[in-house]
Parts: sequence; C-alpha cells; structure tokens
Amino acid sequence: MALATLAVALVAAGLWLLLRPPPPPPPWDFQGEVTDRVTSMPIAGVEVNVLSGNGAQAEAFTDSQGRFDVRVPAPRPANINVRFRKDGYEAEEPLNIPTGKPWNMDMVKLP
Repeated sequence: MALATLAVALVAAGLWLLLRPPPPPPPWDFQGEVTDRVTSMPIAGVEVNVLSGNGAQAEAFTDSQGRFDVRVPAPRPANINVRFRKDGYEAEEPLNIPTGKPWNMDMVKLP
C-alpha cells in the first residue's frame, strides 16, 4: 500500500511539472536621458510614456539628472512607441524607437 501511494504521488508530481504553465517572462527596462537641445543640460520631470507592440503601457519621469528608467512588461518587442512630455518644452512624438539600447532625447524649450 505504501509503495502504491508513493507511485501515485510521483506520477502526480511528474504530471504537475509537465502541465503547469511556465512562469511569465520578467519585465525589461527602457532607459535613457533627456536634455535641452540648446544648452545640453538635463531636464528633470519629463514624463516618458511607453506603448509597446504587445499593448503594454508604462510611464516614468526623469530624475534631476534627466535620466529615466521605465519598467515595461514582457515580452520585449523590437520597437516601442515613446512620448516625451513636459510643460514649456516640445519634443517629436510619438517616436518609434528600437529597444536594443538606451535612448537619449533632446527637447526644445518653448519661447
């Protein structure tokens, strides 16, 4: 009886390992820096919005050094659409950007 119980438990564990869904892939980070086009100084507080090809959305704001780090849900697409926004500044938008490297953006201060 003990051997039969052990056998059933082993078969059940094996089936569970084979049939369980795989863990979701980890999120990935999209990083870069935003600077003023004229002065090349970093711009803090820029809103960075990401819309990936798989429909995932994420946002972040630049820090005091103009750097941003957006954590985007997996899977990692080849390109993403990104929008940079800050009152008093203008940027091209939305941009279709490759995800293979950090992205630096320069913005123009409005008069």
